[in-house]
Amino acid sequence: MADPPFDFNELMQLIELIKASSQFSEFKLRAGGMELELKRGAPQSPDSHATLASVADGKSREPAPALGPGNGSDLTEGTAVTSPMVGTVYLAPEPGAPHFVKAGQRVDAGAQLCIVEVMKLMSPVIAEFACEIREVRVEDAQSVEFGQVLFVVSRN
Repeated sequence: MADPPFDFNELMQLIELIKASSQFSEFKLRAGGMELELKRGAPQSPDSHATLASVADGKSREPAPALGPGNGSDLTEGTAVTSPMVGTVYLAPEPGAPHFVKAGQRVDAGAQLCIVEVMKLMSPVIAEFACEIREVRVEDAQSVEFGQVLFVVSRN
């Protein structure tokens, strides 16, 4: 029997990418002798995974909860920008280039904060409102999980 066209990790990344996108309600893939069919059920509740980012499709997501005393964070205030999917985060457009943003920097709504890559698909993470980058919580080329905090920001 021939090797499958995707290994388990690649399939899981594809599933996470589709789950994180609002573009798909149904997805079918036939490759080699494998057939994959995914259908989206009822939408997730806004409380399950909120994020402050927009991805390549430009659609807004629910705002992330504010961080502050009493919610287990180590911050006194701020808003979390979370990863829209499982993947690898890139803080610069290419190796050796300056990072898109750094702590202390003020950015306008629509500014690119980073890129999350899944299976060679690059998805920019965009600021939904003008803000100051208070913390960068990830390293360049780090693997990230869906909903993981990438940045902590405060509104301008």
